[in-house]
Amino acid sequence: MIRHIFLWSVKEGENGDAVLARLGELEHRVPGLRGFTIGEHEGESPNASAGTWQYALTCDFDSFEDLDRYQNHPEHQQIVDEVGGSYLDWVVLDYSIDSGTGA
Repeated sequence: MIRHIFLWSVKEGENGDAVLARLGELEHRVPGLRGFTIGEHEGESPNASAGTWQYALTCDFDSFEDLDRYQNHPEHQQIVDEVGGSYLDWVVLDYSIDSGTGA
């Protein structure tokens, strides 16, 4: 299984809730997702990212090929094009989840 993590923050004056809602539509518009979570940062722990990342989206896929299909899907492309100008910064991390690693 492949896990795709997308963290982002929005520019001052941008509507973060609107970006969150629009990205949340991906769960029902793009096939091949095995898992999908999205939300706003709520933690205040000393290990928090010091305000760098305001939002997170996590998706699980059976394979990197499925992840590629998701990223190249027209619905994904359209939504990313619509909200991309709102991002102050973002980061993506994709990795394999193997049952033997304790994950």
